[in-house]
Amino acid sequence: MKRKMKILVAVLLTVALVTALFPATSLAQENKTYFTGEECFGEITDMGVWTPLGNGNFHITGLHSWHIDTTTDPRLTGIDYVEVNGIMDPVTNSGPAWGTFEVVNAGGSWSGAGVGREEDGNFTIDGLLHGSGGYEGLVANWAFRPNPVGCSLLSGYIVETGAGN
Repeated sequence: MKRKMKILVAVLLTVALVTALFPATSLAQENKTYFTGEECFGEITDMGVWTPLGNGNFHITGLHSWHIDTTTDPRLTGIDYVEVNGIMDPVTNSGPAWGTFEVVNAGGSWSGAGVGREEDGNFTIDGLLHGSGGYEGLVANWAFRPNPVGCSLLSGYIVETGAGN
């Protein structure tokens, strides 16, 4: 009898959990505003520290730059201040990269972190940004991709939580 009760409790908990999560998952899918755009290089303001690793590679910390982001969603259009860290092979101009980002405009700002890779001098980075000011409570999934011509490509989505409106 105890075994049947344990099985019944496990089934009921599973059903309750699935029922509780299903509407939230469905809601999250419907509350996304997708954006695309571009990021154009501004300038490097601090080269950071480049430490030789002994194998020919360098560990880069604190490289600072700024960029101009223009997207289909004006909330993510603005000046992007970036700090990049990474391991770079100077022969291939490639290696892992990570850092922080802050996009600022008149409505507020977005800050967060990203991870990615540099391949032949081109970065591919995925990040998560949190809004502040007029965007308080919003979250943006952000992707940066190389573009063979012109500025780099941006894409992603803002999760519409009802905040920041």
